[in-house]
Amino acid sequence: MRLTVGPRLSVPAEGLSLDGVVLEWSGSEELQAAPPFGSSNYLSAGISDGDEATYRQSEGEVEVVHVTGGGSESAASYATRAAQVGGGVTQLVRLSGGAAEVAADGSATVEWSGTWSVNFYDGLVPFWLSDPVLTVDPDGTGTLTADVDGYGSTMESPEQRSPLDEVEDVTIATFGGVEVDPAGVVRIDPDYAGVEADVPDGFTPQNRVNPGWGAWPQGFVDFHFATGLSSYWYSSGGAADAKKPPAPFTVDFTDAEPVEGGGEPEPPVDDDEPAAAKAAPVVDLKVKRKVRVGKKVKARVTVTLPAGVASYSGQVVVREGSRVLGVKRVTVASGGVVKVKLGKAVVRRLGPGRHFLIAAVRPSATTEAATSDVVVVKVRKRKR
Repeated sequence: MRLTVGPRLSVPAEGLSLDGVVLEWSGSEELQAAPPFGSSNYLSAGISDGDEATYRQSEGEVEVVHVTGGGSESAASYATRAAQVGGGVTQLVRLSGGAAEVAADGSATVEWSGTWSVNFYDGLVPFWLSDPVLTVDPDGTGTLTADVDGYGSTMESPEQRSPLDEVEDVTIATFGGVEVDPAGVVRIDPDYAGVEADVPDGFTPQNRVNPGWGAWPQGFVDFHFATGLSSYWYSSGGAADAKKPPAPFTVDFTDAEPVEGGGEPEPPVDDDEPAAAKAAPVVDLKVKRKVRVGKKVKARVTVTLPAGVASYSGQVVVREGSRVLGVKRVTVASGGVVKVKLGKAVVRRLGPGRHFLIAAVRPSATTEAATSDVVVVKVRKRKR
C-alpha cells in the first residue's frame, strides 16, 4: 500500500516535522523458519546475549510481537520464541516514536531510537541493529540503514563466538517506487532479485543462475562475513535460497503528530491546584560539544520534578530557538534521564558552525514548561 505526498496533503514548502512514526520489520522468511541448529531464529528487544537472562520482549520504544494471518497479535516471550516456526504466526519487531521530516518534493527521512536483536541458531549467534534511519529521495528510491553489532562465529562451530566491533550506518535495505503519505501507511518492498554481492575467497560464492537469485545490500552482507552468517543474506544455490529475500516492511504515519516549530505552549492552569503541583520541573541538557556533519547525536536530558509532584507525563523537546530538533514522549517519576535523538539529518540541517541548543518540557495539566540552560554545540564539516 503506497500513498502519496502531494498538494492534497498541504505539505508546506518548508516541510513537515512529525513525531510518532512506527516501523515494523520481520526480516525474512528465513527468520521465521527453523534453523539447522536450535529451535528458531528469534527476535528480541535490546541487546541480547542469546539467552533467557538477556531476552526482552520490549525495551524503550522497541517491542517484539507475534501476528496471526488474521491480524491479531500477542506479545512475544522467551517461552514462545519458536512460535513462528509452526507457521501460525509471524514474529516482527515494532519501533515506535520515529521522528520524520517530510518535504514537499516527496522526499522524507524518518529516524528511530532503539535496538533489536536477531538471535540466530536459537541464540548461539546473536547480532543486533540499532537506531534505524529511513531515507526516501524525491524519485521514490531510498534506503533503510542501522548500526549493527554482534558476535562472530562459523557455521562449522557456531557455539564458539567472539564479540565484533559495531559498524555504523549499514544499509539494511534499498528500494524504489515508494511514495510516502505523512498521514498513512507505506509498505516497502526491498530490492533483492538481481542484486549482486561481492563474495571474497573462502566463502560460498553467490549463485547468479537460479531464478530469483539476488542479495541484501553489500554492507549488510559484508558485516555477516564476520558473523559467519553471510550466506543467509544472498543466493548460494542451496535449498533455502527461496527464504532469503527480505520481507516487506511497513512505515506507519497514521498516529504521528506534527511537531510545532514555535515557542512552548502555555499549560492549562487550575487555580485549585497546590502551588507545588504548578512548579516547573528542573531540566538539564547534556550533549556532545563537538559533532561532525553526517553524525547523529543522542542528547541526554535529566528531568527532576519539584517536591509534591509525583510524576510528569508529556514531552521533552530539544530545540534551537523556535526550531524543534528532537522530541521524546516521556513519563517521569521523581526524576530520570531521557535520551532525545538528534539524527544525522538534523545535524546536517544545522550545518557547520556554533549552535545554541535548549531542552524544555512540554506541559501537562500539573506542570508548567521548563527550560534548561543553553548548550553550545559546534558542528564541524564532514570529514573527507
